[in-house]
Order: sequence, then C-alpha cells, then structure tokens
Amino acid sequence: SISARQYLTHSGVREMDLFEKEIAAAHPTVARKTMVCLGRYYGTAYHEILALAEAEPRLAKPINADGEILAQVVHAVRSEMAQTLLDIVLRRTGTATLGHPGSAILAQIAEVAAAELHWDDLRLKKEVETVDTHLRVPGEKRN
Repeated sequence: SISARQYLTHSGVREMDLFEKEIAAAHPTVARKTMVCLGRYYGTAYHEILALAEAEPRLAKPINADGEILAQVVHAVRSEMAQTLLDIVLRRTGTATLGHPGSAILAQIAEVAAAELHWDDLRLKKEVETVDTHLRVPGEKRN
C-alpha cells in the first residue's frame, strides 16, 4: 500500500527535536514552550495558529504551563470543525488531557469558543457545566 510510505497531512517531520529548534529559532518573539507545543500538535501547520495569534494578539498569550494559546481554540473551530467546549479541551487542544485545567483557563477558552460559535450566555454556561461535570473526579466537590 502506498499509504504505508506516506506521511499524514502536516506530519512530515523526520526529526522532532530538530524541527522544534528550527521553528523556535524562526519565531524568537514567541515563547519556546508555545513553539514546541504548536510544533508537536500541528506539525508543519503550526504557522496557521501563529497567523491567528498575530492577527489578534489576545490569542497569543500562553494560557497554561505547556504554552498553549487561545489561537488554538479559534483554529479548532474554524479548521477542525469543533462545536463543543468539551471537544475543544479534550480532543482539539491538550488543555484538559491531564484533568480539569482550572476555572480561569476554562473560562478563557469558553469565551473564545462562544465568540467563534455564536453561543448565547445560556449555551456558554451549559458548555462550561458539561466540561466541569465530565472532568470532575468522583467524590470531588467544586464551587
């Protein structure tokens, strides 16, 4: 099969460490952790997320210790067909891969998603509640 010898779209990176160094050097004004994150998540398409961040600087600020940025949320909606907050935090970004990202981070992500997806306040509240419920550790109490 020819597909056994082809890279998936945007994954044509032979040496990840070298790729991370190259893209970080090419974008010295962006936090290294962010560049590493974007390189690992998006491969050679990392520049699409950087373009969103450059167009709207509030989307460029890292929101967690991994270097993720809010431009990833916009990309998830516009390019990956994300429609729910749960999909965004669990599948399209890494923000909830290891558990609840915290209310402040979740609120930032939800605000950006709501603007992109034209959610009203009720839908926004439901989306946040769904994520909170899904990520709740059994027996844990949340405010």
